Amino acid sequence: MKKIIFLIILSVSFLSYADEINLLMIPDDPDAVRIGLDVASHKPSTILIKYKIGIQNTARLFGWKGTKWIIIPNKNYYQGNFFRESPKKTIIVDGDDNFPESLIPNNTWCKNVYKISTLERPSVIHLLGINLDFKYNDWKSFSGIYDISMGDLNPNDYNIRWYHKRLPDAIKTNEGRINKRDDIYWTIIREEKIANPTLSDYVSSVSDKVDDIVSDIDMNESDDVIDINPLTIEPPEALIEDD
Repeated sequence: MKKIIFLIILSVSFLSYADEINLLMIPDDPDAVRIGLDVASHKPSTILIKYKIGIQNTARLFGWKGTKWIIIPNKNYYQGNFFRESPKKTIIVDGDDNFPESLIPNNTWCKNVYKISTLERPSVIHLLGINLDFKYNDWKSFSGIYDISMGDLNPNDYNIRWYHKRLPDAIKTNEGRINKRDDIYWTIIREEKIANPTLSDYVSSVSDKVDDIVSDIDMNESDDVIDINPLTIEPPEALIEDD
C-alpha cells in the first residue's frame, strides 16, 4: 500500500511543486482589492493581505480567509505566525509609495520581496501575471473581467503560445523588441537566488508525505475537527471585520 501511495503522490508532485506559496499585499483601495481577490481566486496558493495605513505610519492588516477578511495582529505578522507555509515571495502593491519600511516581511520567513509602485490596472495585472506565472487562461480571464485587451495586459505574450493566437498574429513577430512599459513600476526590495528543485527533492518530499499518510492510517484514530484559519496552523484568534 505504501508503494501505491508513493506512486500516486509522485505522479502529481511535479505539477503541485511549482504551485508555490506567495504573499500578495494590497492597499485598502477598491480597485486594488478587486484585483487582489481575483488573483487569489485564480491562484489559490496566494496568501492575500490587505493593509490600511493610518497616521504616523500605523498599519492594520487583514487576511483574506476565502469568504471574509480577518484581522491579523501586527505581532503575528512580524513573527510570521499567520500562515501554514511560509511564502516563497512577497509582492507589495504600493500605488501611493507610502508602504512603511517596518512592514516589509521579515527575512526569516520570506527571502524574496518585490514592490509594484502603481495602481494602474493594466500595469498591476501585467506585473502580477508575469511574476505569479499566469497561464493563457488566466490572461484571457482577466482580459474579460476588466475589459482590457490581452495585448495591454500581457504585452510580451508571457505564457502565450503560437496556437493561442490567430494565424496572422502568430506569424507576425515583434521583431525581437521587448516591451518595458512597466519596468519602472517594479522594484526588487530583497531577492535570493532560488535553485530549481531536482528529482531527488521531489522524491524526498513525496517520501515524507507518504510516511505521514501511512502513519495516520496505521493509527486508526479520528480526532475532533477544529475550524482552522487557512492563514495559520492555529485556531483563529482574530476578530472578524465586516466590510
